[in-house]
Amino acid sequence: MGVGTVTKEGLSCEVGKAAINPVPRRQIFTQVEKICRQEHFQGSLWIEISVPEGVEAAARTFNGRLGIEGGISILGTSGLVEPMSERALLETIRLELRQKVLEGQRHVIATPGNYGQQFLKNAMGLDLDLAVKCSNFIGNTIDMAAEEGARGLLLIGHGGKLIKVAAGVMNTHSSAADGRMEVLAAYAGGLGAAAGNW
Repeated sequence: MGVGTVTKEGLSCEVGKAAINPVPRRQIFTQVEKICRQEHFQGSLWIEISVPEGVEAAARTFNGRLGIEGGISILGTSGLVEPMSERALLETIRLELRQKVLEGQRHVIATPGNYGQQFLKNAMGLDLDLAVKCSNFIGNTIDMAAEEGARGLLLIGHGGKLIKVAAGVMNTHSSAADGRMEVLAAYAGGLGAAAGNW
């Protein structure tokens, strides 16, 4: 109870099985086996892993998007998770890209944020589940899409972010780089726009 079930390919657990990653799964079996040896037990056991309020906790995670339903996933060994760390976000983006490719979506869609998602839904009439939300990590997302076997990537987002990409800026967070107006002016000038015409 409270542990999710895997419903999509691409995770480290089989579809239809409890979302308990290999390392904690192995540790559970190792500890149970140790106790059985200590107690000289040689029969069969039914091991049940329960997470009180796991269903409610899962609603606050990415689990639904990743194909984990009905509870949380048991991820690792420390019990500590860094949900907002850069590494955790990049791993989630990679996992979503992998799942899209495994589902047959050879040309993936990425949106940095809400503007892209709204455009995807309202202007293009597409299901939001088709897109991977990549935040400011556009360069990483392009690289990971290629590594996971995608044949193409459609990037849909706010002009302010995309103009940075036009300048070769692959992390579009304002703390990493800006220069949006300068890039716009350079492209406009390169195409022959005169200073007083815009």
